[in-house]
Amino acid sequence: MSTTYPQTLTVTDWDDDRVEEFDVRSVYVERCWAHLLSPTGLLALRVCADLLDTNATRSLKIDSVQVAELIGVGVPTLFRSFARMQHPRFVSQPRPGEVAVRTRLTALSGTQLQRAPVLAVVFHHRLTADARAVS
Repeated sequence: MSTTYPQTLTVTDWDDDRVEEFDVRSVYVERCWAHLLSPTGLLALRVCADLLDTNATRSLKIDSVQVAELIGVGVPTLFRSFARMQHPRFVSQPRPGEVAVRTRLTALSGTQLQRAPVLAVVFHHRLTADARAVS
């Protein structure tokens, strides 16, 4: 039995007034969150953020095949990536064919830092120190 995936996907910006520090396209998210997002998840969030930036309503319909091709995966992999990102609350899928994505993420928590790869911790300390120095 094969699963069918929607050709058109409605993407919205998931803004629930959480204090977010880092755009998903930032070096911080790439270096510190990638081990949790997965490379596919990171690219999918970045593409969605770029597309949402072009739309004043922060909601749009996208062709799931085109997005999958752009990031170098098949449509099933794209949808599995969105599904995996629901548990850590990077993505919400309120209805089939709809996805709400976070375009900004917080810094890693203390618990996440304890479990993170060594280089992610090194980059976390470097990049958050840089951010504090600028403000």
